[in-house]
Amino acid sequence: MWIRDALPKRLPNTRFFLYGYDTALKGNNRSKQTILDLANSLMQTLLSNEWSSPSAKPLVFLAHSLGGVVLKQTILFLADAEEKQTMLSKIKGGILFGVPSKGIDLELPNKLIVGHPSEALLGQLSDKSEFMPTLESSFTGISDNNHMKFVWAYESQPIQSSNNLPWYHPVLAASEPAHVRVPRDSATGGLNFSSPTSVIHINKDHSNMVKFPEDDNTLNIITARMNHICRLSGDDPRNERDTSQNPALIHPEALLTAFESSSTGELSAVAIEDGYAGDTWNFKAIVDSFRPPGSDDRLKQITKNYEDTFEWVFDDEFSVGFSKWLQHEHEIFWIRGKPGSGKSTLMKFMLRSTNQGTFHVRKIRIAHDHGELLLPPPWKRVTEQKYLQRARRQGLQDLGSDIRDLITRHVGVVNAKCTASIQMLAELNATTELRRIMSPLNEFRRCHTGGIDNLLRLTTDRLSVVKRHIPDFQDYVKLWWERISLELNILHIMRYAGIAIDEKIQQDIRRIIKLEEMRDKIRREVENEEWSRLDLENGLMRIINQKATNLDICLFIDALDEYDGSPELIASFIKDLVNQSAKSTTKLKICVSSRQLETFEKHFKSCPGFRIHDYTADDMRRFCTGTISSRAIMAHGTSLLLDLVPSIVDRSQGVFLWTKLVLYDLMQITEASQEDKDALERHLCDTLASLPVDLEQYYEAIIKRMLPSSRRKTYAILESMARSEGNTMQVLHAFYIMECADIATFAECKAKVQELDSMLKLDSELKLAEQKVMHMTGGLVDVITDPTSPVSSAKRVQFMHQTVRNFVRKEPHFKTMILGESAINTFDNGHAFLMKLNFMLAKTKNNRPSVESYENFLHVPYRAIIRHAKDAEKTTGRSQYGFISSVPDTFFADYFPGKWQHSS
Repeated sequence: MWIRDALPKRLPNTRFFLYGYDTALKGNNRSKQTILDLANSLMQTLLSNEWSSPSAKPLVFLAHSLGGVVLKQTILFLADAEEKQTMLSKIKGGILFGVPSKGIDLELPNKLIVGHPSEALLGQLSDKSEFMPTLESSFTGISDNNHMKFVWAYESQPIQSSNNLPWYHPVLAASEPAHVRVPRDSATGGLNFSSPTSVIHINKDHSNMVKFPEDDNTLNIITARMNHICRLSGDDPRNERDTSQNPALIHPEALLTAFESSSTGELSAVAIEDGYAGDTWNFKAIVDSFRPPGSDDRLKQITKNYEDTFEWVFDDEFSVGFSKWLQHEHEIFWIRGKPGSGKSTLMKFMLRSTNQGTFHVRKIRIAHDHGELLLPPPWKRVTEQKYLQRARRQGLQDLGSDIRDLITRHVGVVNAKCTASIQMLAELNATTELRRIMSPLNEFRRCHTGGIDNLLRLTTDRLSVVKRHIPDFQDYVKLWWERISLELNILHIMRYAGIAIDEKIQQDIRRIIKLEEMRDKIRREVENEEWSRLDLENGLMRIINQKATNLDICLFIDALDEYDGSPELIASFIKDLVNQSAKSTTKLKICVSSRQLETFEKHFKSCPGFRIHDYTADDMRRFCTGTISSRAIMAHGTSLLLDLVPSIVDRSQGVFLWTKLVLYDLMQITEASQEDKDALERHLCDTLASLPVDLEQYYEAIIKRMLPSSRRKTYAILESMARSEGNTMQVLHAFYIMECADIATFAECKAKVQELDSMLKLDSELKLAEQKVMHMTGGLVDVITDPTSPVSSAKRVQFMHQTVRNFVRKEPHFKTMILGESAINTFDNGHAFLMKLNFMLAKTKNNRPSVESYENFLHVPYRAIIRHAKDAEKTTGRSQYGFISSVPDTFFADYFPGKWQHSS
């Protein structure tokens, strides 16, 4: 019985899937696929079957022989693609049967391998190849970093016939001596002695090591190891976890009940539990917690429309129907088009135009006085439930209960005056604004002695002007302090209760204050933590279904086709939102843009909308003409380029980005040309005719025409941009990365950057650095003014389009294409380059910024060093110790004075 048939019976609560691929090299099979091709196919299969979904179950793999090699390479691909980290996190480990970690001794004559269709595959598997040890080293690092648990099974019986092997043609090895196909040391990665619990011995040959009779004890061992891996992942297939009695785990049903409101279905007030009244929560912090990090980055990077383009979208006579939909209809408006046709730029233009009042759209602004509308009681209820659960787990009750317990212990009864004072204090202390004021004062109190006297000295020293104008300022401060001081208020309540204030009472009061600080810490954590998908979905549906007020909402959702999930899922979700709002007083309209995929066609074909590439020919002509006329090009060059505009627009087939790339190439030729008019005309026409129409093929053509000697620098810049926050960086930093791409030590990098700094003193030299970066990237990036820099001349580079970023992140295609054969031995990616850059940007002791900016780390990139070093290892499986070990101890001692000790 095959192991794939036996295990489902032993693990009934686990779903099993079979993935197969054709590696037969017999007969007429002329396939030239490699390990990289097979791994890419497996990765795409996993992604297309929703294994990247946050709700997907954990994955445990069983892989035999070449399948294990393919699995390892797939895990490397997933680790390198950071947008696929959800998929990678689902992989908890597996059992590898006879998987060679050190390659295979093929024992084949070289003349039989050379020229065979599977020459590349056989070459990768060979123990003479660098591919297998490189793969094993990276896989080990990635699996360890991601806490995967793998078990290695090895055979001990020799195989008798090569006919059972999937790896090579019988003609290539018609008869060979019986031997163990994958030796123990190779099959276990050398763990057979160092980690015996991670190894399984199977007394069979290579082909039969995954076939067992039902009573075979090896099956029991394999089942036990599978259970162990599942338990480590927190997903034990043998039993479902009961969370009903565990306060640390929240049932989805419990979260759903948190959104229940009045029986009428309308928004209504919710009583606050356990004595918490008033505005307990920092409203702004909760609203900010809804906003994902970098949520505006994409909008900022979308190119602004060229002057006077896209104006037609608001023209009623132009009849695209957008203005009519915007003002009158409540449904979906679908803008579709080819990649690079300008959909995102148009969406940004429409959003900016409606915001600026081109058309009257009721905009929903989040403001405190509208909190009950946009942050309805269900949000507050969930926030409070989360807080209460955590507080109870730590044995915390509310402030009023702590004070009442203290009074009861001493006098037995809480009188009416104390009860009223406790209620007032609870309401006062729960006020958001008060907590915001008190937070720095409490910090001051913990760090300084002297209490109110020190506070008065601090405030009067710094506010001497106020004191001159308000002579009684100190009296006001004292009075204010007495009213808001939790300690003084509790002391007053103790006196109301008739309790004498001694050292024991003061200790009890300090304990109560400490407990309140613990509660406040929990509140801040709850306010700022990420919301679960279930919370967000239910909260959104509450707003969509509300019937308390007339509410108009218009959403712009760009690039549906870039959603990292099923197109069917996102299309259905958008339609459901609009359909739901038809039954409530919320009127919702959604403008979406996407490529014209079959799924979206099925869902949105009846919705109003248009194909953008049918309307942009005039815009592209305007862009080409304006761009050519603005460049300082020789006269006959300008006229030749202008003559080519109709051909450029015609060949673009409505793809704005293609037009921009072609224009860049043709202007480069024109500006560098020394040819006469006729020769230049032929040169331009031939170039235009030779350029690929497909964008990805165009990107490949740009890379391939670069000198092989400079491609590593191109790889370093583009990879670093793809791994940078917001996929953008300063031009100067890109220049540093480019020049230090091949340098392996800290001292050499520092010397190189200092040399570059000494050169880049004038604007003309900075412009030259910018031109070098543009040249090295082949025009695939745009240079923009840095909006975050106080220096008006500061520039940044960003990908000219999302499709360029996708092209760079396309593994393994981009890396192999740009680096060729050296790709297999290239272990540094963008994170490694960025780590080196931040080492170069770090300040040493003599010119380190002040403590305030140091802690703020805005100018001190040591946190970025740590982050990129960790991410480099996480995505490549390779440690950055080589470079870090070249950094002198004095660097770390400067940054961590009194904490750094050299470790040899």
